[in-house]
Amino acid sequence: MSKKIFGIIFLISCLLSILFFADFNHQVEANRGTPWLQVTGRDIQDPQGNKIILRGIALPDLALHQYRIEESQSSKSPLELIEEMSDPSRGWYANVFRLMVNPNRRLGYNENPQGYYENFLKPAADKCLEEKVYCIIDWHYVKNPAEYADETRNFWRDIAPKFKDYPNIMFEVFNENKTKTSWAEWKEIVQPWVDLIRAAAPQNIIIVGAPHWNQHFFDTSDNPITGGNIVYAPHIYPGLAQQFWDEWIFDFADKLPMIVTEWGFRNGADYPTSGTISDFGIPLKRKMDRYNIGWTAWVADYEWMPEMFDRNWNLLVGEEYMGGFVKDYLKEKNS
Repeated sequence: MSKKIFGIIFLISCLLSILFFADFNHQVEANRGTPWLQVTGRDIQDPQGNKIILRGIALPDLALHQYRIEESQSSKSPLELIEEMSDPSRGWYANVFRLMVNPNRRLGYNENPQGYYENFLKPAADKCLEEKVYCIIDWHYVKNPAEYADETRNFWRDIAPKFKDYPNIMFEVFNENKTKTSWAEWKEIVQPWVDLIRAAAPQNIIIVGAPHWNQHFFDTSDNPITGGNIVYAPHIYPGLAQQFWDEWIFDFADKLPMIVTEWGFRNGADYPTSGTISDFGIPLKRKMDRYNIGWTAWVADYEWMPEMFDRNWNLLVGEEYMGGFVKDYLKEKNS
């Protein structure tokens, strides 16, 4: 081999090494803010055993931004929202984002799985890693889960391996089970999905809901989902009468690791989300704080209800709106 050819090969090798280590160092730096989390008892902990409480924001469908651009509507991209709402200099302190994957909406995952992953899901997940915040990948069906078992299995068979090395990512298996089935019947459906995810992604936290719109946690502590690093996800809106909060959800909060992945309100919004700060926001805040439960508030949008912004992306504030209440809540807990 001539010295010239050898020199060219050596130069290419050096360049490749520089690129590899630059990317590796970037990932290491990003990971410093989002170490792997683990579930111990009812607590989510970091590698040093410190209790971690995740509080943040749920985003609308990740493809909605592109849809609105095509329709010449006002929009902010998921990446813009993640950057803004995790930025203390702008008064935001979210440390987790819920990334909604809509299966069947226009531009949804089922229309083009690889395109959805490349164009919407991966960029949002990477942005969360860059901003050093956690994120939840939410398979967003509001259905009878038994009717969507194959779709759900195919989704997680595709997605779980792609994110198994992301320490900041958690998997919410099925957004809302709207049926009134028993916990045992629900477990028969969801446990195989959890097993599939766990086989592909040994370390990531897996989040599981419950029957009746993620509200009936009866018998959960006596018959838990297996697989390790499991967290349970109530959804709470004003339409759920407060007399049922303890019986259905919070009576189990001393036994189960929980994160409320949906809650919100706006006076006059569609059922079940119509409420105010006084009659819903403050009572729920007291409950979640009493049990040190994390949460993601639904939803960072101006159109999907209960909305946090107006159409010009001004934060909605005051007694009737959740936007200012959520921002203040995050700031209070950060300090």
